[in-house]
Amino acid sequence: MKLNELKYYCTEYLVCESDFIEISKLCRLYYKSEPDYDERGGFMFCGLTINYGFTWNEDVNYFFSGSGVVDGVRHMFMSCDDEMDRGYQNYPDLELIIKFFQQLRELERKYCPETD
Repeated sequence: MKLNELKYYCTEYLVCESDFIEISKLCRLYYKSEPDYDERGGFMFCGLTINYGFTWNEDVNYFFSGSGVVDGVRHMFMSCDDEMDRGYQNYPDLELIIKFFQQLRELERKYCPETD
């Protein structure tokens, strides 16, 4: 899937038009503040990866996606392709996953004021 075609889950917001945190050269965490869920806070996120040797203008892969509301991350999907992999990851990079969740936790603290 092309980055410029991806939308956040159940929205019309394009992922490529939002801020991102570079987790590694092959992984990014895109996010968008989303107070529509709750006027007190919230955000949407989409973790994307590319295969080695590719660029961000070519095909990207879903890593994790979801949303947080005022009290923290509420919805999370590992991958987004119900027809293909159903969240399966071959040889998952656990260090990358740990870094991803550390950054996701920082976003949760920033955009979800009632999280612990």
